[in-house]
Amino acid sequence: MVKIHAVLLLVMLLAACRNEQPSQEQADEKLLTPEEVVRQFQAYYDNNQFEEAKALSTPRHQAILAGMADLIASEPQDSTLLHTEFLQLTCREVSDTAYCLCMLKDEFEEYETEFVLIKMGGKWLIDAPDEDPIEEEWMEELPDSLLEQ
Repeated sequence: MVKIHAVLLLVMLLAACRNEQPSQEQADEKLLTPEEVVRQFQAYYDNNQFEEAKALSTPRHQAILAGMADLIASEPQDSTLLHTEFLQLTCREVSDTAYCLCMLKDEFEEYETEFVLIKMGGKWLIDAPDEDPIEEEWMEELPDSLLEQ
């Protein structure tokens, strides 16, 4: 009887050893919710980790991040780091699009912003914000010298 228990224990130990921990690659493939993507993206953005942020972005937004990386490359590293705190984060999913309304606070101010995420390849990705059309009245108020440059 003792031999049977010892053999069963040995079999269970061997089986447990074969259950390997998931690799980092498998962990990265875990499907994140829109809220998790927004929080992770903002953390990368705050720390100028634009390559990591690109992995959470649509191709359209990746181009913006590349421009940001180029823009701050000449600035002192510590002058471009932020700490953003989420005061509120609410996401609403409509088909393959998620709208995440956030109340954020950084070193300078509290503000409201919206992230739009698109589901691509089964993953939620931050999309580039639509550009606001330039209002003609605002353009008319600019001095002519600025418009000629």
